[in-house]
Amino acid sequence: MDKRRFLDQILPVIAKKIEEHAKDLNIIGHFEPYDFPDHVLQSVQDKPYYSCLASFVDLFDIESVLEIGTCTGASALVMSKYAKKILTCDITDQFFHDTSIFETNKIESFISPNPEACLELDFPSFDMIFVDVDHGGHWEKLIHEKIIDTGFSGLVFYDDISLSQGMCDFWEGIMQEKLKTNWHYTSFGIVKYL
Repeated sequence: MDKRRFLDQILPVIAKKIEEHAKDLNIIGHFEPYDFPDHVLQSVQDKPYYSCLASFVDLFDIESVLEIGTCTGASALVMSKYAKKILTCDITDQFFHDTSIFETNKIESFISPNPEACLELDFPSFDMIFVDVDHGGHWEKLIHEKIIDTGFSGLVFYDDISLSQGMCDFWEGIMQEKLKTNWHYTSFGIVKYL
C-alpha cells in the first residue's frame, strides 16, 4: 500500500476521513500502563486533535513520525498506538510525566538544549511531522522553511495556530495547501507539502 496515497486528495477530504475514523478509536486505553496525571488524560479525551493524529496514522498506514515539541509525551504516545516509529524532540524533559513511554522501542526521545538541533534532522525520512513548539510563530516558521528546503513530501500538523499573533502571522504566510481545523480550541492546522 502506498503510504503517500493521501497526497492526491484535497485537505478537506482528508480531514473528514480522519474525523470520521477518529470516532471509532479508543486512544485513552493506550495510556493505562503509564503514569499520566488526570489533567493530561482529561486533555487527551477533550481535545480532538489527539484522536485525529492517531486516526491519520492508522488510516493512512503512517510508519514513522517526527514530533517537534514533546511536552508531556501524550501526543507521541497516542500516535505510537499505530505508528512503527516516533522520534520526538524537544529542548527539555521538564514536562515528561512518565518516561517509560520511551522504553517501548517505538518512541525515541531526542532532547537538546539547542532548539536549532531539530532543524538538522532528516525530515524526508519521516512519513508525517507534528509541530507543537513554543507557539510564537518564529520556530514554526523556521521549521516550515526547513521542511520545504529538505523536500519533505507529506502532511505536517501544526498545533495552536490561532494562539498568538505570531502564530496567526505564521499561518497566513504559508503558501502551500493548508486547512485550519477546529480540532483544538486554539485551532489546529494541516499543511500539505509536495
